[in-house]
Amino acid sequence: MKIRKYLFLSLIVFMSSCSDWLDVSPKDIVDEDDLFTSYLGYRNALNGVYKQMGSTGMYGKELSWGFIDVLAQSYYSGRGYIGQNNDYNDVMELKYTGDKVKAYIETIWTETYNAIANCNNIIARIQMEDSTMFPLGKYEKNLILGEAIGLRAFLHFDMLRLFAPAPIVDDHKLYIPYFDKFPSYGENNCTVSEMLDYITADLKIAKDLVASYDTLNSEHVLRLTKDGGNFILGSNYNPDDVFYAFRGYRMNYPAIVSIMARVYNYAGKHDEAYVAVKEVLDLRTMYDAEYYNFTPDADVSSDRKMRMDLIFAVASKNLLENYLPYSTQSGGGSGDARLVLKDWYTLFDDAADYRKTKLSTSVNGSTRYFMSNRNIQISTEENDVCPIIRLSELYYILAEYYMSKADWQEATNQLDIVRAGRNCTKGRLSITDEETFKAELLKEVRREFASEGQKFFYYKKFNEKFLSKMTQSDFILPLPESESIN
Repeated sequence: MKIRKYLFLSLIVFMSSCSDWLDVSPKDIVDEDDLFTSYLGYRNALNGVYKQMGSTGMYGKELSWGFIDVLAQSYYSGRGYIGQNNDYNDVMELKYTGDKVKAYIETIWTETYNAIANCNNIIARIQMEDSTMFPLGKYEKNLILGEAIGLRAFLHFDMLRLFAPAPIVDDHKLYIPYFDKFPSYGENNCTVSEMLDYITADLKIAKDLVASYDTLNSEHVLRLTKDGGNFILGSNYNPDDVFYAFRGYRMNYPAIVSIMARVYNYAGKHDEAYVAVKEVLDLRTMYDAEYYNFTPDADVSSDRKMRMDLIFAVASKNLLENYLPYSTQSGGGSGDARLVLKDWYTLFDDAADYRKTKLSTSVNGSTRYFMSNRNIQISTEENDVCPIIRLSELYYILAEYYMSKADWQEATNQLDIVRAGRNCTKGRLSITDEETFKAELLKEVRREFASEGQKFFYYKKFNEKFLSKMTQSDFILPLPESESIN
C-alpha cells in the first residue's frame, strides 16, 4: 500500500463550549518543522486529527449516518426515499464495483489513512521531545502521545472492520496494513488476527500514557465529568488552560478502555472485554463522581444526542448542513434523497421507549419515521456532535459476555439496564438461548444506534445477513483502486 505524506495543520481557538477544543482552522502555509517547535504546535496537530475525523468522508457523515448506515439497510429505498437516481442507491444495492460506490470507498480509505499518518507524525516527533517543552511536563507529553496512539489504533480498527472479514469467519489471508511509523511509503498487509494484535497493543500503551494525567488525582478526574450534560468539567471548575479541560469527548482514559472492550468483543474475547467494561464502570464511582449515566427521559427533548451517556465523540461543524438535503424538515429530503428509518414503527416493544417517542419524527403523521432528531439536531446549538461510543454499548458487551457463559438471565439483565435507561419497563424480554439473545440484541442495536454507524458492524460480527441476497463477501469492502496503482 502507498500512503502520502499529509499533515493537517491547525490553530486552536480558545472558547467555552463543550467542543471548542475542536474548533480549529487550517493554516497550510505553516511549515511542518516550525509547527513542532512549541507545545502549541503539538496541541494544534492533535486537534487537527480530531477535526479530520469529523469530516464528511469520516464520522461527520459516511462512517455514521451516511454510507455505513445506508449499506446496512437502515433506510427505506425506492421513489421518494433513496431512489434509483440517488448516489446512495448503489450503496444500498451493494454494488461495490459501481463508480459511485467506489468513490465513497476511496474517500473513506484515503481520509482515514491520512488521519493515521498525521497521528504517526505526532507520535514520531513528540517521542524525541524533552518533556520540559510542555507546561505540565511529562504529563502533557504523555497525554498527547497517548491520545495519538489511541486514535491510531481506533482508526485502524474501523478500517479492519470495513476491509477484512470478521474474526468469526477469519480465513487468515492478508487484507490491510498497519501503519505505525512516519513517514512510511508502504507496509505489508496483515491478517485479521495480526491487525487485532497491533490494535490491542497500541491501546494498552495509550491507556498507560493517558492514565498518568487522567487518573492522577481527583481534580483531573473531574475534568472528565459532565456538569448538567454540558461537558463542563465540574460545576466549580474554571480551567486556566482549556487544553486540559473539556476532555469528555476526547481519547481519554475511559474512552481508550471502552475501545479496548469493543475490540475484544469483536474478536470474541469476551473475558477480556468484560474486564475492560468493568474498569470503565468502576471509574464512575471511584472518586464519588459519576462519569456517565443514561440521559433521563425528562432531559431528552432538550438533549436528543443523549450527551450524558457519550463516552467518545467527534465534532463536525458541517453536520447540519450535510444532513439537511436528506431531511424531511427545512425543505430538504425532496425527491429521491430522504433518509427515512426502515421498519422503525414496528421495531419497538414498549410504548414508553423514548428512542421512538422523542428521538425520531413521523413523516407527515404516517407510520414512517426519519432521524433528524437523533444524530443531527435541527435548530439547536448542539448539532455538531457525532457520537462514536455510548455507555449502552458497554452493557451490550457485558450481555454478550454472559451469553458466552450461557447465563441467559444475566444477559437479559444487561439488556434491561439499557432499556430501563431509555424509559422501558424491565421484564419484557424472554431469552433462553443464543439465537433469541442475538435477535433481541440486534433489535436493541437498531434502536440505540440509529444513524450512528454501528448496525453494519454488529451484523458482521455475528455473521448475520441483513439482506437476503447478501453473500459472505458483501461484508468486506474492496480496496480502493488507488491501492493497486504502481
